[in-house]
Amino acid sequence: MKTEQQEFIKSLVDSKTKITMKDFFKIIHSKFYSKQDISFMEYFLKLTENEGEFIVHHDKLIEYGIMSSIRSYHVKEKLDALGLVEDEEYSEVLPDIRQNLSSGGRPKKNYMLTPEAFKTCLMRSRKYPNQKADPTIYSKYYLLLEKTYKLYTDYEKQLLNNQLEQKDQQLEEKYLNQKK
Repeated sequence: MKTEQQEFIKSLVDSKTKITMKDFFKIIHSKFYSKQDISFMEYFLKLTENEGEFIVHHDKLIEYGIMSSIRSYHVKEKLDALGLVEDEEYSEVLPDIRQNLSSGGRPKKNYMLTPEAFKTCLMRSRKYPNQKADPTIYSKYYLLLEKTYKLYTDYEKQLLNNQLEQKDQQLEEKYLNQKK
């Protein structure tokens, strides 16, 4: 039995519609998974341009609901608890010199994560009581990406097979015309 998604793919192939994966994802999302929040997708895609670089400030862990504490030692504990490796997946950067040290406080440590480490944090996070943001939407997003990737590869295969069949027919017609 064909699913709605497979029927949609067939209609694209039958109409010889060529589409990029990004556009395909957006269409699949809007037609079949529109209730799923993907508002953060552009930011996530932008992060992929800096693979392996320490570009994500630890404040994003709070913004995206991975943790709620703003204390830097809690950030370090969280990163270690998630099994991230210092100087490979995250790095401590110079203290925030804007902090007023004359008040007796310690300089705030800052941590920068690689895009991959940040996304690992997203996938491993869970919802806690009284938490503002629900980080479970990110693991659902990655599952949607996986489904869509599979659908897109199915679409590409069917489109290619369709094109090959047309070429075969053209060659056969050409051969038969030459025999006449």
